[in-house]
Amino acid sequence: MWGYYLWDEPYPQYENGSQYANLKLLADGVHSKQPKALVYINAGDGTANSKTFDEDYLDQVQPDVMSFDFYPVFSNP
Repeated sequence: MWGYYLWDEPYPQYENGSQYANLKLLADGVHSKQPKALVYINAGDGTANSKTFDEDYLDQVQPDVMSFDFYPVFSNP
């Protein structure tokens, strides 16, 4: 097992608290059981619009792999 895909596009606030904090706990739990396993969480859209989102996410969650979706076909010409 190389790693675990935990979540797609987390948000700072989710239901009754911070989704970032919950994902950090989950990632730490994976690492405690399997220290060499990668934790994979697909983040924001990678654009300037998500810069703060992405910086906060990286700072709080500290994922092993950073990825994001970028769909240029969805932007206006």
